[in-house]
Amino acid sequence: MALALTKADITNLGKVPSVSSLATGSSTISADFAKKLFADRFRDIRGPRVHIPVTPCVTQATPETFDSLVLESSLPVVVDFWAPWCGYCTRFKPVFDQACEEYKGKMNFVAFNTDLDDSVWSRYGMEGIPTQIAFNDGTEVARNIGYVPIERFRGWLNGVLRSL
Repeated sequence: MALALTKADITNLGKVPSVSSLATGSSTISADFAKKLFADRFRDIRGPRVHIPVTPCVTQATPETFDSLVLESSLPVVVDFWAPWCGYCTRFKPVFDQACEEYKGKMNFVAFNTDLDDSVWSRYGMEGIPTQIAFNDGTEVARNIGYVPIERFRGWLNGVLRSL
C-alpha cells in the first residue's frame, strides 16, 4: 500500500505540536496524516477485519444463548472466545473447525464473539483472545490461551476428556 501524503503533511512532519495546541485540540500534525502513517502498523497487529463464518459443526453462541448452550449441555463443551478483528482468531478458526469434526459426539464446540457482550468476557476473567475454555456440567475444567496448531489442540482436548 502506498502512503499518500499532502504537501502540508510533509511540511509539518518535523514539527512537534506545542502543549497549548494540544490542549486546544489542534496540532501541527493532522490526524489524517497520523492515520496514513500508522495504518499499516495497526493493520498488521490487529489482523484484517473479516467475517468468520461458523461451520455447521460449530454453534455460534450469543449472550442470550450462552448459558443454555454451554452451562446446561449434557456433553462437555469447548468454547472458542474470538473477535473478528483478531488475527490469531482467524488463524485458529480452521483448527477449531477441524477439531469439531473430529470430536463430534464426544464434545460440543461453541464459538462466542467477544465483541457482542463484555459480561460473558469478564465473567471468566479472560486476558486475551483467542481463548478456549472447556466446560463440563457447567463448570470450567480447562483453559487454553492463544493460537495452537491442530496437533497441540488435539492433545489439549484429549487431556480434557481424560480428566472427566
